[in-house]
Amino acid sequence: MITRSHKIKIIPRVFTKMVTSLQFAKSKDSVNDINNIITEAEKYLSKNNSSVIITIVIPDSFYKSKKNINKIHQAHTFAISRDNKLLKLYDINYDLYYKSQEKCFDNYKLVINSLKKHRIIAFFPLTYAERNNFKSIMSNFGNEGSCFTYINELEELNAIN
Repeated sequence: MITRSHKIKIIPRVFTKMVTSLQFAKSKDSVNDINNIITEAEKYLSKNNSSVIITIVIPDSFYKSKKNINKIHQAHTFAISRDNKLLKLYDINYDLYYKSQEKCFDNYKLVINSLKKHRIIAFFPLTYAERNNFKSIMSNFGNEGSCFTYINELEELNAIN
Protein backbone atom coordinates (compact mmCIF):
# COMPACT_ATOMS: atom_id res chain seq x y z
CA MET A 1 0.00 0.00 0.00
CA ILE A 2 1.26 3.48 -0.85
CA THR A 3 0.35 6.51 1.26
CA ARG A 4 -1.54 9.47 -0.19
CA SER A 5 1.74 11.23 -0.78
CA HIS A 6 2.67 8.34 -3.10
CA LYS A 7 6.14 8.37 -1.61
CA ILE A 8 6.16 5.85 1.20
CA LYS A 9 5.16 2.20 0.84
CA ILE A 10 3.23 1.07 3.92
CA ILE A 11 4.33 -2.41 4.96
CA PRO A 12 1.92 -4.74 6.80
CA ARG A 13 2.78 -5.39 10.46
CA VAL A 14 2.17 -8.61 12.33
CA PHE A 15 2.73 -9.07 16.04
CA THR A 16 1.84 -11.37 18.88
CA LYS A 17 -0.71 -10.33 21.48
CA MET A 18 2.02 -10.13 24.13
CA VAL A 19 3.77 -7.20 22.41
CA THR A 20 0.73 -4.92 22.47
CA SER A 21 1.19 -3.64 26.02
CA LEU A 22 2.46 -0.08 26.40
CA GLN A 23 5.40 -1.07 28.57
CA PHE A 24 8.71 -2.50 27.39
CA ALA A 25 8.55 -5.56 29.69
CA LYS A 26 6.49 -8.39 28.15
CA SER A 27 5.25 -11.89 28.91
CA LYS A 28 6.53 -14.78 26.82
CA ASP A 29 4.79 -15.63 23.54
CA SER A 30 3.00 -18.97 23.42
CA VAL A 31 3.67 -21.62 20.77
CA ASN A 32 0.26 -20.77 19.31
CA ASP A 33 1.21 -17.06 19.14
CA ILE A 34 4.36 -17.89 17.16
CA ASN A 35 2.47 -20.23 14.81
CA ASN A 36 -0.11 -17.49 14.20
CA ILE A 37 2.66 -14.99 13.38
CA ILE A 38 4.14 -17.41 10.85
CA THR A 39 0.74 -17.99 9.22
CA GLU A 40 -0.12 -14.28 9.10
CA ALA A 41 3.32 -13.25 7.78
CA GLU A 42 3.17 -15.98 5.11
CA LYS A 43 -0.17 -14.57 3.93
CA TYR A 44 1.48 -11.20 3.23
CA LEU A 45 4.71 -12.65 1.83
CA SER A 46 2.89 -14.95 -0.62
CA LYS A 47 2.12 -11.91 -2.75
CA ASN A 48 4.73 -10.91 -5.34
CA ASN A 49 7.41 -8.47 -4.17
CA SER A 50 5.97 -8.19 -0.70
CA SER A 51 7.34 -7.47 2.73
CA VAL A 52 6.20 -7.73 6.32
CA ILE A 53 7.25 -6.19 9.63
CA ILE A 54 7.19 -8.64 12.53
CA THR A 55 7.30 -8.07 16.29
CA ILE A 56 7.65 -10.95 18.74
CA VAL A 57 8.81 -11.36 22.32
CA ILE A 58 12.40 -12.49 22.91
CA PRO A 59 12.18 -14.54 26.15
CA ASP A 60 15.49 -13.36 27.58
CA SER A 61 14.42 -12.30 31.11
CA PHE A 62 15.92 -8.87 30.40
CA TYR A 63 13.59 -7.12 32.87
CA LYS A 64 13.57 -9.78 35.58
CA SER A 65 13.94 -8.44 39.10
CA LYS A 66 12.72 -9.22 42.61
CA LYS A 67 9.74 -6.92 42.01
CA ASN A 68 9.07 -7.97 38.42
CA ILE A 69 8.64 -11.72 37.94
CA ASN A 70 5.85 -11.90 35.33
CA LYS A 71 6.48 -9.49 32.48
CA ILE A 72 10.23 -9.92 32.23
CA HIS A 73 11.02 -10.19 28.51
CA GLN A 74 11.58 -7.67 25.72
CA ALA A 75 9.96 -7.41 22.31
CA HIS A 76 11.91 -7.30 19.07
CA THR A 77 10.90 -5.83 15.70
CA PHE A 78 12.40 -6.86 12.36
CA ALA A 79 11.28 -7.00 8.74
CA ILE A 80 11.35 -9.58 5.99
CA SER A 81 10.98 -9.40 2.25
CA ARG A 82 11.46 -12.27 -0.16
CA ASP A 83 11.45 -13.37 -3.75
CA ASN A 84 11.95 -16.82 -5.29
CA LYS A 85 15.64 -17.01 -4.34
CA LEU A 86 16.22 -14.74 -1.33
CA LEU A 87 14.71 -13.90 2.02
CA LYS A 88 15.99 -10.46 3.02
CA LEU A 89 16.19 -9.93 6.78
CA TYR A 90 16.17 -6.34 8.06
CA ASP A 91 17.30 -6.30 11.68
CA ILE A 92 19.16 -3.71 13.74
CA ASN A 93 21.19 -6.61 15.13
CA TYR A 94 22.13 -7.73 11.61
CA ASP A 95 22.81 -11.50 11.97
CA LEU A 96 23.59 -11.57 15.71
CA TYR A 97 20.24 -12.98 16.88
CA TYR A 98 19.93 -15.40 13.96
CA LYS A 99 23.39 -16.89 14.52
CA SER A 100 23.13 -16.91 18.31
CA GLN A 101 23.09 -20.25 20.13
CA GLU A 102 21.07 -18.78 23.03
CA LYS A 103 17.73 -20.50 23.57
CA CYS A 104 15.90 -17.17 23.91
CA PHE A 105 16.27 -16.67 20.12
CA ASP A 106 14.65 -19.99 19.15
CA ASN A 107 11.24 -18.43 18.34
CA TYR A 108 12.94 -15.69 16.31
CA LYS A 109 14.80 -18.32 14.26
CA LEU A 110 11.68 -20.47 13.96
CA VAL A 111 9.74 -17.57 12.43
CA ILE A 112 12.53 -16.75 9.97
CA ASN A 113 13.26 -20.36 8.99
CA SER A 114 9.56 -21.13 8.50
CA LEU A 115 9.21 -18.17 6.14
CA LYS A 116 12.56 -18.81 4.45
CA LYS A 117 11.74 -22.29 3.15
CA HIS A 118 14.21 -23.04 0.30
CA ARG A 119 15.55 -19.47 0.06
CA ILE A 120 18.93 -18.10 1.04
CA ILE A 121 18.97 -15.48 3.80
CA ALA A 122 20.46 -12.10 2.90
CA PHE A 123 21.05 -9.81 5.88
CA PHE A 124 20.39 -6.17 5.03
CA PRO A 125 23.61 -4.23 5.74
CA LEU A 126 23.75 -1.79 8.65
CA THR A 127 26.01 0.43 6.56
CA TYR A 128 22.83 1.70 4.85
CA ALA A 129 21.64 3.08 8.20
CA GLU A 130 25.05 4.57 8.93
CA ARG A 131 25.20 6.32 5.53
CA ASN A 132 21.71 7.73 6.10
CA ASN A 133 22.37 8.83 9.70
CA PHE A 134 19.61 6.75 11.23
CA LYS A 135 18.74 7.88 14.76
CA SER A 136 18.32 4.26 15.78
CA ILE A 137 21.96 3.51 14.95
CA MET A 138 23.58 6.81 15.89
CA SER A 139 22.10 7.50 19.32
CA ASN A 140 19.79 4.72 20.46
CA PHE A 141 21.65 1.55 19.52
CA GLY A 142 20.89 -1.07 22.13
CA ASN A 143 18.31 1.11 23.87
CA GLU A 144 14.66 0.27 24.34
CA GLY A 145 12.75 0.71 21.11
CA SER A 146 15.79 1.04 18.85
CA CYS A 147 14.77 -1.99 16.75
CA PHE A 148 11.31 -0.49 16.22
CA THR A 149 12.81 2.89 15.32
CA TYR A 150 15.26 1.26 12.91
CA ILE A 151 12.48 -0.53 11.00
CA ASN A 152 10.42 2.69 10.87
CA GLU A 153 13.39 4.56 9.42
CA LEU A 154 13.89 1.87 6.77
CA GLU A 155 10.18 1.97 5.94
CA GLU A 156 10.17 5.77 5.59
CA LEU A 157 13.00 5.55 3.03
CA ASN A 158 11.32 2.67 1.15
CA ALA A 159 14.37 0.53 1.85
CA ILE A 160 12.41 -2.61 2.72
CA ASN A 161 11.71 -4.29 -0.60
